[in-house]
Amino acid sequence: MLTPSFLPLMGGMEVKIYEVSKGLVKRGHQVALLTIQREPKTPKHESIHGVDVYRFKLTGLFFLPKFLHLMTTRKVNLIHIHFMWRTGLLCALVGRLLGKPTVLGLAGSDVYHPLIHPKFLSPFYLKVVKTIINLLITTSEDLKEKALKNGFPPRILAIPQGVDLERFDFKIEREKTREQLGVSKEPLVLSVAQLIPRKGLIYLIRAVPEVLKSVPNVKFIIAGEGPERPKLEEEIKQLGVENAVRLVGGAPYDMVPKFYAATDVFVLPTLYDAMPHAVYEAMAMEKPVVATRVGGIPEVIENGSDGLLVDSMKPDEIAKAIITLLKNRELATRLGKNALKKIKEGYTWEKIVQQYEQAYEETMKTGCQRRL
Repeated sequence: MLTPSFLPLMGGMEVKIYEVSKGLVKRGHQVALLTIQREPKTPKHESIHGVDVYRFKLTGLFFLPKFLHLMTTRKVNLIHIHFMWRTGLLCALVGRLLGKPTVLGLAGSDVYHPLIHPKFLSPFYLKVVKTIINLLITTSEDLKEKALKNGFPPRILAIPQGVDLERFDFKIEREKTREQLGVSKEPLVLSVAQLIPRKGLIYLIRAVPEVLKSVPNVKFIIAGEGPERPKLEEEIKQLGVENAVRLVGGAPYDMVPKFYAATDVFVLPTLYDAMPHAVYEAMAMEKPVVATRVGGIPEVIENGSDGLLVDSMKPDEIAKAIITLLKNRELATRLGKNALKKIKEGYTWEKIVQQYEQAYEETMKTGCQRRL
């Protein structure tokens, strides 16, 4: 496995890589994970649940000697690169020369937002991918379709995200966390996301005044950190909703499930996402979800059955959905129960890891003789 970021960072991609790697080790495979050392205090080498993690400061061509050393000192059957980053693709080229089948995981922003990563959709990069990659994996059918439209080769498999039902246990005690958050009997609306523009949190904040008209005592908590925090704080101030909305910063790893347990409605107003992990987590916690009708979200949420979908950048729609769930607790309970049922049936990490294992085995069978 090669990834530009890994634990202790806890974004959706990092969680997925961690869970899949850990699951493969449980199923009897050896996994070595190479990543960038982004924090000086993180160890250069450690074992995390049986996954050998190697962190390096050097990238690009300077990284290749380290990569070659690992390739020649360990028995490597397959290479999986997460995200279209330069160092990863250089390693894929070396792996190809060594006869190793290679998988590339598309993260979403490398396809959804070409203005951020324009080089990834350039003819050169696409030619490199077509030449050296045996299989592409996306987290949603929507991302798969967009990748094909952007010129990626046709051997693409969509494998969704998963969720750890032991960690995200809907039976987690609720009232204690509400006390810690300073919430007693008031309805609580939660959003967990990075404070970045594409998460659309400003539209959730703009929905707050309308919700307060119908549910005056409702409280909103936004858990996450990021560069858009000053803008969101200013919007809260301008709307005069400081008493209703709190930005609590990034939630500690062990607190995230408790945040979900404490809430009554979960909202993710993202502008685009391949398959946001927070949606799975909220569903696993048996919470009614309001999410935008973008990316892969409609693939996991059926509107009116196990969640409510709204158009992006529409505060009025967000407000209406929140009010509906706060006023109609029977509907909220039904959506939450259906959501948990769906997660149990198809989105546990055990089931997702099996899909990865099957994809790897098929790729190793066909080997480097396959040309896309």
